[in-house]
Amino acid sequence: GYTLFGGDRRVKAVTADGQVSWELKAPDAPHDGILSIVIDDIDRNTEDENRNVAPPITPANPTRIVIPVTTRGIALEATILTDRKPTTVVRGATDQGIFGLQFQNESDANIVVQEISLRAVDKDGNDLEPNSLFGRLAVVDYQNASTVFGQIPAPPAANPLTFDFNPPITVPPNQAQAIEFRVDILAQTSAQNFALTIASPKSDIVAKVVESDSLVEIVDVNQQPINTALASGVSVLIDANLSASFYNFPNPFGHSGRPTTSFNYNLQQSSDGTIRIYTLLGELVWSASFRANEPAGQAGTHPGPGLPTIIWDGRNEKGQKVLNGVYVAVLTVNGTKAITKVAVAR
Repeated sequence: GYTLFGGDRRVKAVTADGQVSWELKAPDAPHDGILSIVIDDIDRNTEDENRNVAPPITPANPTRIVIPVTTRGIALEATILTDRKPTTVVRGATDQGIFGLQFQNESDANIVVQEISLRAVDKDGNDLEPNSLFGRLAVVDYQNASTVFGQIPAPPAANPLTFDFNPPITVPPNQAQAIEFRVDILAQTSAQNFALTIASPKSDIVAKVVESDSLVEIVDVNQQPINTALASGVSVLIDANLSASFYNFPNPFGHSGRPTTSFNYNLQQSSDGTIRIYTLLGELVWSASFRANEPAGQAGTHPGPGLPTIIWDGRNEKGQKVLNGVYVAVLTVNGTKAITKVAVAR
């Protein structure tokens, strides 16, 4: 049951302002029922200064107070971090961040994360074969990728993908620890898209209290058990060459729910570039350019973390809305051209 913390005395005198307090230590394990903390008034020598008599025993002034309490186990808060999640990933990409996970320890105990199991799935939730998609997976510190907590250098043919951390990831009392899942994508993978998911956080994340070696519950920001999957969201796989990587989304676009469209492209090196929109008759409608020293011209997959893209709002060079129909977008980079069709439907 509950015990006095730090050698606190069981019997105490009421202070001059009418208060008394004890510091208690909760049991190491949760308790199914309701426990009672009983406080007895064992000495009523204090007298009413106006009448020189002891205070009366009434419901508002009892000799015994019973406080019912329940004991909840120590929990670890888990939150998905998606600020770096890529919507597109190039086949052959290495050390590609997919998503982050932040652990928050609101207790006074030390907690360690010993194991996390993931599944690789497609956009419909079907299992993928990890060894046909990844060359390597790693878990790193979210703020310092050079700190590697665990790796799977040779992914298995089937899910799950289990990281067994040795040493475990420490989450100190009243502190947070964020991690990131990173992957190497096989250049020849035939997968079109993928996501990483922690299907059952209750069993797929193994965390313990250091002091008692007892398991902790995985909870959300409201301290409620997480009963749904923690997932990265879907990333689309594209080829590294400019032509294969160039497309727009959403397509079609133009109505109030889809007022703009974004162009996706991969630059193998920082480059100057231009996107031009034409009618099917070859008439120039709109254009936008970027320089190699600008964010939109930096090497990598656009859009991506820190790598913005070009957005078209369906207007021509005069600011007028274009008519419904199909248009041709041409991306030119270092003399190489990539073409995709863009549909406007208002």
